[in-house]
Amino acid sequence: MTKLINLTPHAIRIRLDESNEAVPLESDIVIEPTLPAARVRMESVVVSHINDIPVKMSKFSEVENLPEPQDDIVYVVSMVVAQRANRSDVVGANTAPKEDIRYSEGHKLAGLTFAVRGFQVF
Repeated sequence: MTKLINLTPHAIRIRLDESNEAVPLESDIVIEPTLPAARVRMESVVVSHINDIPVKMSKFSEVENLPEPQDDIVYVVSMVVAQRANRSDVVGANTAPKEDIRYSEGHKLAGLTFAVRGFQVF
């Protein structure tokens, strides 16, 4: 069985059954975070001005705190980290529309799937 390691700063809840009920269920899989969280280093660079207001572009660079690949381990990270890491052992929590369950106030409760950058085989 593949071990899932959560490298985000918060718990990730995955809903396995068909319920869209906006309450935690015992059957949900909860993956607690393992800190430090994996992150992408970012800096803002001024690229232009509009009416003397700076326009900045975010430049993403290296991934931090992502361990080396290990057999039978998949790292759950933010989508920014997953896209930048470009590794087959890394997935992001899928936050696309209709891929999660939200409380009535709109806050995310649980995801239904993981997301990958491209074709990955597990």
